[in-house]
Amino acid sequence: KLSDARIVKDYTSKIMDTLALDQDSSSLIRRFVRTCNPPLSELQDMERYMLATAESSLADAWSYQRRLPDRNPIRKQLIAKLLAWALTRMLCSFIHDFGAKDCL
Repeated sequence: KLSDARIVKDYTSKIMDTLALDQDSSSLIRRFVRTCNPPLSELQDMERYMLATAESSLADAWSYQRRLPDRNPIRKQLIAKLLAWALTRMLCSFIHDFGAKDCL
């Protein structure tokens, strides 16, 4: 089981890499993290979870990065990543409104 603490502790990044391959990766990543509570110690894992959360709730994604201390450099990186993601989504929506089929 993916919720076995021994597996989750040692293979969090690999599990998230595998979940990211699925078409519904955001939902799977959110469910994995919320169910198993793995230690998200790698920046890539934190980013992946935060952006997966942003897909369903930007407010929840913002709350996630706020859990880190203000002076933590990882928090600054997460904020930059989240803002870039949000701006890209807005830009793609704007481009789509003018008839473009694909964005990025």
